[in-house]
Amino acid sequence: MMLSGFARARGRRMLAAVALAAVVGTGTAWAQGQAAPASAPAQPAEDPFKFDKTGAGVMIFTVKPEAVAEFDRIWSEVKKRTAASADENLKALGASLNIYKFAVGAPEGQTYVLTADPASKTLSYSLSPFLLFESKLFSREEGDAAINKIKDSIAQLNAIAVTKIQ
Repeated sequence: MMLSGFARARGRRMLAAVALAAVVGTGTAWAQGQAAPASAPAQPAEDPFKFDKTGAGVMIFTVKPEAVAEFDRIWSEVKKRTAASADENLKALGASLNIYKFAVGAPEGQTYVLTADPASKTLSYSLSPFLLFESKLFSREEGDAAINKIKDSIAQLNAIAVTKIQ
């Protein structure tokens, strides 16, 4: 008698375990069949060449030796075209941009320091895509030609928002 009671208790436990497994398995299958909840849309990355929060910025480029002349030409042309622009925002951007290069180059390339002070509150100092394409300072063909000449020649680039110490 004791043995049959044992079997019934064991049977009930077994039935409960199978039922639990079925419920869990069904729930898991149901959850896997559901679409993942939509995640929030990705925020566009902040433009590191837009210094609208600090009022000033510094860009440091290291350009490989073979592209120094072209880099000089492109930035000189940017300065010339922003100064001649009918767009007052582009004129102000060009006027705030100062371009320096180290007096002595290094084997890895020429280092440039570009400062934007006071920086434009609305425009980017990014050579590409903004200055060569979006600003309309250059035709698409001119922008493509310029960027193709220097794109692989920039060994290092840092854009840093800075604040003035009084």
